[in-house]
Parts: sequence; structure tokens; C-alpha cells
Amino acid sequence: MATVAEDSYVLAKPSPAEKVTYEQFLGWLDENTFGEWVDGEVVPVSAASAQHQDISGFLAVLLRLYAEQHTSALVLAAPFQMRLSHIRRGRMLDPEAKQTDFFVPDTEKRHQWATPDAAGRYESAAPPGFWLNVGWLWRPFLPPPRQVLKEWETA
Repeated sequence: MATVAEDSYVLAKPSPAEKVTYEQFLGWLDENTFGEWVDGEVVPVSAASAQHQDISGFLAVLLRLYAEQHTSALVLAAPFQMRLSHIRRGRMLDPEAKQTDFFVPDTEKRHQWATPDAAGRYESAAPPGFWLNVGWLWRPFLPPPRQVLKEWETA
């Protein structure tokens, strides 16, 4: 039986030694290699843990369900290659520390730290009306998405 390796790196081939363009990075990347392009450098990305996959899958389902009912947004789950002009790097979700970090842009498009309310609920501005009880993420078993939908409807 296969086991899930925690915090292992999956880099099927060596990273380029010199800086590369984004187009060169895309040409180097393949479906067996996890990496990011950061300021011209290829950065290996560790394979996700089982807990990470469980939480990210849960969040993707919630966002998709919410988007289907309230917006016309497209929700995609990782892995998905995309290029951002600027991103704040760092852990936004740390299951071991049971901590979340939310960043929202201010009027000058600088990212500011946002926190859940006293009940542990974080309300998002995008999509508007979407909220998350952060405590759900630390349970041994995540709540069924249909239960979350009911909570959204009664809130």
C-alpha cells in the first residue's frame, strides 16, 4: 500500500541554474514537476499533505457551491498554472498552528492583514457575502458541504 509523504519535494528534473523567462518556465514545466516561477527563478514546491488536500478540496467545493448560487465566477482548484503580477508569499493556512492569515487589498491595492471575528468567522469581500468559520478547518473531519450551505442560508 502506498503512503502519503509529508513535506516531500517533487521535482522530476533539476531546476534551471540561471534565471528564465516565464515562457521558458512553461516549456520546462511538465505534469510530473511541481514548481513556481518567482522573479525568473524556478522554485521547487513540496507535494501537498493529505490534510492540505482535504482542506483545499473542502474550500474549493465551498467556493464552487457559493459561486454557482451567487456569482458567475469560475472556481479552479490546484494544480493550475497562472501568472500573478504581485503576490504576498507565505503560509496563509497553517493546520499545525491552527492559524489562518487573510490578506485584503486596501484602497491603494496594498495587502492588509484581516482577521476572523470573535466567533472565528471570516467574511470575504470577494466574493461578497461568502463567509467561513475558521474552526471548521481544524476539526478531525470537515463538515459536509451541504451542512455549510444550510448554515449560510440561515445566517
